[in-house]
Amino acid sequence: MCLGCGYQGRELRAGAELSTFLCPRCGEDWYARPPRSYAELEGLGPVSVDLPPAVATRRLDATRLRAFEQRRRRATAVIRGAAVFFLALGLAALVGTAVIATTN
Repeated sequence: MCLGCGYQGRELRAGAELSTFLCPRCGEDWYARPPRSYAELEGLGPVSVDLPPAVATRRLDATRLRAFEQRRRRATAVIRGAAVFFLALGLAALVGTAVIATTN
């Protein structure tokens, strides 16, 4: 798999007859790439200065997308929680009204 663009074509799978040194999709030279930590591979570390601008931009875009997705999930959880709260409040009001009506 290409670490720059994520390409996983047939020519990159185990048992391929041709050895590939460049990514067919983005043209990244896999043997010229500097070593990276696991955090950088996951997009958690800083972007290396010696990477081509296109790769650095893609990594920043992926980081921004990940942050947006986290904020979206949090907002969705808050909205769901508020909806459950107000439904429970409405149900309690209905039950309370019914109890008061039956006792009078």
